[in-house]
Amino acid sequence: MEKATLYTTDNKITDIVPVDGKQFTLKELQKFVGGYIEVIFLPKKMILVCNENGKLENLPMNLPATDIWIKHFGATDVIVGDVAIIHKSLMQ
Repeated sequence: MEKATLYTTDNKITDIVPVDGKQFTLKELQKFVGGYIEVIFLPKKMILVCNENGKLENLPMNLPATDIWIKHFGATDVIVGDVAIIHKSLMQ
């Protein structure tokens, strides 16, 4: 199975797996990020899944996820709220 990781705003990094062991459902991803999801495509078929309304909801900045953003896109934005980074094959 491909890797999936949850990055939380309190700097915890945890491996996560889909309930069915195959692919995450929309509801599972929404639970991880606390709301509607936004999908950002990263290299190597990886996907950053974050809360679509995170900035509007004033969620705290996610330093580990922002570091990942900067690595791929430069210092153009910050990521807020909890974030899942999953391989494309794990998303329905």
